[in-house]
Amino acid sequence: MRVEYNCIAWLQSLSVLPISIHDPAAMKFTIIKCFFKSILTGCVIRLPKKNYMLFCKPARKTGIAFEQPIPANTNVTIRSLELKRDICYLHKWRHVSIETVYVQYKDFLNDKSTHSFVGLFKHKRICVIDVSGASASVLRQHIRLRPDDCSMELLINPVSNESADVVQAVIHTFICYYLSFPQAQFLYSTPGIYEYTLCRILEQSGFTFQENIILPSKAASLYLLTRSRFLLKK
Repeated sequence: MRVEYNCIAWLQSLSVLPISIHDPAAMKFTIIKCFFKSILTGCVIRLPKKNYMLFCKPARKTGIAFEQPIPANTNVTIRSLELKRDICYLHKWRHVSIETVYVQYKDFLNDKSTHSFVGLFKHKRICVIDVSGASASVLRQHIRLRPDDCSMELLINPVSNESADVVQAVIHTFICYYLSFPQAQFLYSTPGIYEYTLCRILEQSGFTFQENIILPSKAASLYLLTRSRFLLKK
């Protein structure tokens, strides 16, 4: 029974099955049909991995994860989000209660398949980068994700006086950190469809627009960065 439910989840992630199915006989028939089709075509059904560990999740919960110099004679720093240090800023940026921020980010940081980073310029917080592995990403309902594909959500400091170039430098530094792992081949991002500045920054960083999609929290533009395109652009 557990294998059957795993198959259902897998098929739903590939959009073979609708989000909810009320006919058990139809579910079993579809699973059996896809299973034999995979045998005949030589394809392998890969069930979602249990306890998948996000490969770019730092082993240490504190400290600098990555640092890169930029032409302005200073460094851009990427570190893990630390609730005790950052919760007040998240509370102000997101305009929600501290209790809500604490619960959401505590769960996000404790999950093995997700992680949050803070991007800093001259020791100032520029953005928060939330990264989700394929098994935790809401994108699995929209596109076919590979096991090591990741998606990132950006929260830009709304009161920062830094230019778009600084934000781009921080995002570029995070991408360099992400691509330092051999598993990293594809990275998705989903800014809101009206977040024009952020969309432009992503495009300047090597992302390409794919399509507009509807997520549970917003209407979003789907962007994709590939390792080969980023290295070619660099």
